[in-house]
Amino acid sequence: MSLRLNHVLLVDDNEDDYLIVSDLLSDVTEAGMEIEWASTYDEAYDALSHKQYDVCLLDYRLGLHTGLDLLRDLTHGYTTPVILLTGMEDYEVDVAAARAGASDYLVKSHINAPLLERSIRYAMQRKESEEALLQAQLFAQSTVDALPDNIAVVNEYGIIVAVNAAWRAFADVNSLVGAVVGDNYLRVCHASNSKEAHRIAGGIRAVMSGEKDLFFTEYDCHSANDQQWYEMRATRFSGGGPIHVVIAHENITARKQAEVQLLESEADLARAQQIARLGSWELDLVPTENVYHNRVRGSAEVSRIFGFQPLQTDLTLKDFLRVVPSEEHESINSAMSQALQQGKPYRLDHRIMLPDGAERIVHEQAEVVFDERTGTPLKMVGTVQDITERKQAELSLKKSQQRLALATESAHMG
Repeated sequence: MSLRLNHVLLVDDNEDDYLIVSDLLSDVTEAGMEIEWASTYDEAYDALSHKQYDVCLLDYRLGLHTGLDLLRDLTHGYTTPVILLTGMEDYEVDVAAARAGASDYLVKSHINAPLLERSIRYAMQRKESEEALLQAQLFAQSTVDALPDNIAVVNEYGIIVAVNAAWRAFADVNSLVGAVVGDNYLRVCHASNSKEAHRIAGGIRAVMSGEKDLFFTEYDCHSANDQQWYEMRATRFSGGGPIHVVIAHENITARKQAEVQLLESEADLARAQQIARLGSWELDLVPTENVYHNRVRGSAEVSRIFGFQPLQTDLTLKDFLRVVPSEEHESINSAMSQALQQGKPYRLDHRIMLPDGAERIVHEQAEVVFDERTGTPLKMVGTVQDITERKQAELSLKKSQQRLALATESAHMG
């Protein structure tokens, strides 16, 4: 089988050997191949530094230098697959050639056409595999570098073997010690005075040992001028092979600040509702078969108005109706039915009887939320306000007006 090669570099300081190998190449390759000859170290260095070849056949002896010197001196790297040729067998040279990046090692006196063809074919296939692996690694690194989390990979000893761009940037900005590739992350955590760092180290070890599939924790990283919160996660690489653990630190400051703001807003709303004696509620309308058994979610003020435990979560519409006198049920059911059928809000006042026997008057208003696509009712949302004092004031005012009118009428008659 003939190889299809376009450009081959043959490095040999002996012209006779060059001609012999060239003839063998002609026997195993298709027509049209170009062979470039470099007879010195400098010529070979320049060629491999600036050109790309299908394969390079490199002689071990190059005057004062060796082929191994050439491979080691190409510090910027080279992409051409290299086969080292030598005049005699030498195990140490064979091993050194592999370490220097050579794809194969052949003894000149043993070379024949089939052996040369096989060696070149394997060298080219190996190079293709290496390039495919490199591209996959670059793709994976680029993907991880695009993530905002600070990510590092540690081996079974806790030594950092890889980090992403965010991790490097964070380590540089904060002048972190022990946070670069080659440092022992577990040792740094154990040396810290922080209890949280010790807990993180313990969590990583638990993931390494298989005791846990995942370890995560939240911690603060405050300074005199700034407050930061992070979530740390440690997960083990799946599959066989050496143990590696992925460590990710996510900046959750924005989320924490939003949570604080939400809690403050909820507290402000609860205070405002308490002052106004106004509560908000939601009634699930799915399933629709018997909504009286459906769950009602209400604010703390709703629970207070109806005499329930604060923020009781297992309440249904039926529980609320138990507090309402039976003679009021018809008007409530009618208002809810019209809202469901006509899609219009409803408003009504009705009485409630608290567990301690006190009677209160509430004003309730609500509307139905429908599925925009199907028109199916999803829930009813509303508010309820304790208007007992207002109603009592209105009644007192009405009685005063009646007494005043009666007194005025009596004065005219007198």
